[in-house]
Amino acid sequence: MNDERHARNRKERRAAAREEARKSSDPSSVEIKLAQPNRSKPKTKTLLEIAEEKRAQLEKEHPDKFKIPEHEEEDESLGPLGESIVYSVALSIIHFTLDILVFYQYRREVEWKEIFIRAARVLPALWCILYLFRTKTANHVPLLKQMFFFTLSISSGCYLIYSGNKNGYYYVMQTAPALGTLWIWSCVEMQLAFAVAHVIVVVVYTWWNGFTTF
Repeated sequence: MNDERHARNRKERRAAAREEARKSSDPSSVEIKLAQPNRSKPKTKTLLEIAEEKRAQLEKEHPDKFKIPEHEEEDESLGPLGESIVYSVALSIIHFTLDILVFYQYRREVEWKEIFIRAARVLPALWCILYLFRTKTANHVPLLKQMFFFTLSISSGCYLIYSGNKNGYYYVMQTAPALGTLWIWSCVEMQLAFAVAHVIVVVVYTWWNGFTTF
């Protein structure tokens, strides 16, 4: 009788253990008590507060070590003189390149001597103009500057297209490099809105008159 009772008790314990294991592995059988999170402030100082207090104390004791040096900006402007030199050299190279392209456009022999003479004359003239437009006085009227370049870009662009369609090759060879350089310079100086607007005007002018650009 005792053996049968022990066997029955052992069998019941095993069944109860299996049932307990089944319930623990079933997520739906787990009961989670819902509660609001604790939003109360910590009763002791946080690590950030302790670090801030320590930093303030060290800064008070050793002010020289915590003094932030004043560094000049790496991208500091070159100033009116430096900018005008850089821009004038770049635009002179553009003028030189356009001069050569015009000769090739009309299948003429490149006259290098004339090209170099014109480039030498253009460089100082460009430098003077660029310097004047980068002085403090000119920078005090930015809107007026933008309107000037807007007008210059439309005038040079439209006239360049007109000259290429109406005038002879010799006249175009003499005027196209200078007009092209002015056009590029004015586009570089303009803000995006003015630049986009000027392109629309030039395109409409070309389409309205039936001109070609090549």
